[in-house]
Amino acid sequence: MKKITAVIWAIAAAAVIAVSASAANIPLERLSGSISDIRNDELVITAALNSSRTVKNHLILQGDEALIVPAGCKLTLKEGCTVFGTLYIEEGGYLAVSGGSLDICGAVVSDGTVSIGCKAALSVAEKGELFVSASGEFKSKTEHISFDENSSVACLGKTAVSGCLQDIKDTMNAKPVFAADVKLNPYTGGMIEYAQLTPEQALEAVSGGYYLAQENPVGGYSEVLTLVFDNGSTVKITHRGDKVYNIGSANISALLKYFAEDYPNTNSFVQE
Repeated sequence: MKKITAVIWAIAAAAVIAVSASAANIPLERLSGSISDIRNDELVITAALNSSRTVKNHLILQGDEALIVPAGCKLTLKEGCTVFGTLYIEEGGYLAVSGGSLDICGAVVSDGTVSIGCKAALSVAEKGELFVSASGEFKSKTEHISFDENSSVACLGKTAVSGCLQDIKDTMNAKPVFAADVKLNPYTGGMIEYAQLTPEQALEAVSGGYYLAQENPVGGYSEVLTLVFDNGSTVKITHRGDKVYNIGSANISALLKYFAEDYPNTNSFVQE
């Protein structure tokens, strides 16, 4: 169960702070040389790695910042990262946290691999979001994992979790138990149609990857797919047809559209 006690949360949070306190904080711009030109659009500053990179200090992603780890690239964090904005790992990309703490206050969305080492820590704060799609993988060997009861944690892909409490393992292995899709009027935002789906039908409905075009498609309706997991987490996916715009608060389509030529869409929510 994700609903851990306040005492356990406080102890875990204190451990996370202690792990991170010894490392100097660095901003996203300090990764220059390993990131493409930073794009500033729609109030979000977006950058993508152009090669694998090891960061020795604690990285900070501000609320208006997003970092993409594309296929073929590995981002190694020796002293962790605090994510207030969005960290996206493309299918074939790799995020390795070997030390410090990965503190998620914003959104981490992965179609690739997320690995938390035995000397590192992971915490998902209130309203923080950790989502691993069916094409992704989550691996962890640390005992220092904590989730706020009002966070959202969902992993549809492979998991390999050891060294932590059983309720943490159960959280990472949670399954979707309810799904509903709402079709919205593009002019008023009001509900046009409501459909309850099986989890399998829901994942198939958004299996087309992300919209990468500069402009939204003409016509049609936007839809919001809601997935409820047996750990208490809820994930909302905004889509049109079978293609996805947002996962939770993370507008992945907007992040990727300016890098579409360099980083082609390979995401699939459904395992082959």
